[in-house]
Amino acid sequence: MELTLEVNKPFKYSGWKLYQQSYDDRMGKWSQISIIEAVRDPWLPVVYFGIFLLLAGAIYLFWKGREIKES
Repeated sequence: MELTLEVNKPFKYSGWKLYQQSYDDRMGKWSQISIIEAVRDPWLPVVYFGIFLLLAGAIYLFWKGREIKES
């Protein structure tokens, strides 16, 4: 299997993302050396759900906050 990795354009495979982190700066685009970083974040959906809950709570307080304060 042959693929092309570029900086800030990861390759996704089976829940992992492969990033080209660096290369030989002296050779530029003709570099034969790359440093690859493998990243896996199984908790990312939980983080997104938490952000959604925070936003939903903020919207609810903005909408209902005055009614609660006046009571």
